[in-house]
Amino acid sequence: MISFLHILNAPLTFSQSEVVMLIGLPACGKTSWANRYRDENKNKNYTILGTDEILTQMKVMNLRRKRNFC
Repeated sequence: MISFLHILNAPLTFSQSEVVMLIGLPACGKTSWANRYRDENKNKNYTILGTDEILTQMKVMNLRRKRNFC
């Protein structure tokens, strides 16, 4: 159901789309900034794609990230 709701809020045209790309050193605050920016701009419906989110999805049985990947 969540993915269906996300599709309903998707931009209808390319001109309504926006991409924000952050580049920087590891642990310099990119994800923190992106989360804060998304929270300040809730009307834009941003989706954050990043290494932290990908690794979280790869966790096995909710174990911490220490060689517990599929």
